[in-house]
Formats: sequence, C-alpha cells, structure tokens
Amino acid sequence: MNTKTAPQQSLADNYSSAGTSRWSQAISARYHLNLSPELKDWFDSGVCDSFGQSEFCEPAHPEQLLVDAPECIWPGFMPPDVLPLVGNGLGDWLCGRVSAQDTIDEIVYWYHGGGDYLPYGNRLAEAIVFDTLAERLPGRRHSRGHHCLGLPG
Repeated sequence: MNTKTAPQQSLADNYSSAGTSRWSQAISARYHLNLSPELKDWFDSGVCDSFGQSEFCEPAHPEQLLVDAPECIWPGFMPPDVLPLVGNGLGDWLCGRVSAQDTIDEIVYWYHGGGDYLPYGNRLAEAIVFDTLAERLPGRRHSRGHHCLGLPG
C-alpha cells in the first residue's frame, strides 16, 4: 500500500524520475524554507550524494527528506526547528536550524543519545570543516563515532 500523499508523492517521484537537478525547490516547498545558495547547491549539484571523510559522512539525500515520514527525522527527540543534513551512521546528525524567517542560519550537531545539540557553524561548509578538524583540537571531547572512517570509536 502506498502511504505517500498525492503532493508528496508527486514531489519525490517527479524529481527522482525526471532526473532534475532542482531538489532544492522540492525541499523548499516541502519544509517551507528559503534555502541559501550554498544549500541549494548542496542539494542540486549532487554533492549530497557523496560520502565524506569525517565523522559525518552520510548525507540525507533529498529524496529521503521528501518521503511521507523521513527516517532521519526523529519526532519527539529532535527539536522541531531542525532539518537533518548529514549523519554519521550511528544516529547523530548535522542539522540545519530553521529561523523565524524560514532560513537555515545555524548548523548544529544533534546527538541522538540525549537529544542534545551543539552549534557547529553558521553554514554547512563551516560545520563540515569543523567536524573534520575537531579531533585535532586540544581539550576533552565526548566519544565520537568513526563509523565512516572505519576507525575504532
């Protein structure tokens, strides 16, 4: 049985079957967002299809975000103003926080183990660079997963 509603089905199916590069339009429409040029490019250029080399290395594909109940969104655990963008394969996500102006102005590390989140930057690029360099910074940090790198946590 198909559980997608007609508008969501047409968004996901039209964008995936047509091979269009305008995923950002569908994401904007679904979540009522005004995406920055950086995030439009993230979704439309296919960068979100590649795996990274840091802890957060599993991007949420736009098609995943357009289904009726995206698995990457954890209702009741995640704050209602975040959109998962890149996961670590262990349940944690780099999420965009949605502002009152319907823009994503902050990227946070959402930790599934307690629902806590930490600011990681104002742009996705900043958050990814910070994540890549965080292990090299001095000081004490929580145990980070290295699922994507194949390293012990």
